[in-house]
Amino acid sequence: MKLLLITTFLLLLASLSSAQSFYPVPDYRDYGIPDSQEQTQEVDAFILEFRKAWRNQDAATVASLHTRDVEWINAFGRTFRGRDNLQVFLETVLFPGFSPAQWQEAMASYRPVSRHYLGEVVVINSQLHSSPGSAVDGDQRRVSLNFVLVRQAGQWQIAQQIISDLRPRRTPGQ
Repeated sequence: MKLLLITTFLLLLASLSSAQSFYPVPDYRDYGIPDSQEQTQEVDAFILEFRKAWRNQDAATVASLHTRDVEWINAFGRTFRGRDNLQVFLETVLFPGFSPAQWQEAMASYRPVSRHYLGEVVVINSQLHSSPGSAVDGDQRRVSLNFVLVRQAGQWQIAQQIISDLRPRRTPGQ
C-alpha cells in the first residue's frame, strides 16, 4: 500500500512539473523599421481592437478585421478562406463553444513576441494562455498567434492568421 501511495504521489508530482515546462516567452523584438511612428501606433491600436473584439466574442468585428480573402488556420489545421466563412465559424462553432470568461482570460494573457515591419506589411508573432477547457489533456494551453497584416485602403487588416498550439518541453531544462 505504501509503495502504491509513493508511486501515485511521484506520478502526480511529475505531471504537475511537466504542466509547467513550456519554453519561456521570448523577449519582445522588432525587426525592420516602421514607415513612421504613426504606423507603429496604428498597428498597436489594431491589435487592441482585435483583442477587444475577440474578448467580447464579437464575430462580426473580428471578421471585419480580416481581408475579404483571408486565410485563417486554426491550431488543428482547419483552414477557413474568406471573411464570411470565418465569421460563420466564429458565430456558430468557436465562440459558442467556450464561456466569455475563457476568451477574456485568454486575451488578458496575450504577449507580443515580435513584429517584422515590411513596408505595407507587418508580421506579428504573439502568444497567449488558454483555459483548460480547450487543452487536449485538460491542462493549461499555450497558443501562438501569427498574423500577416496588410494595409488596404488606409486600414490594417489580417490577410493570414495561423494559430498553433505550443507543446510543453519534452525534457525540462532543455
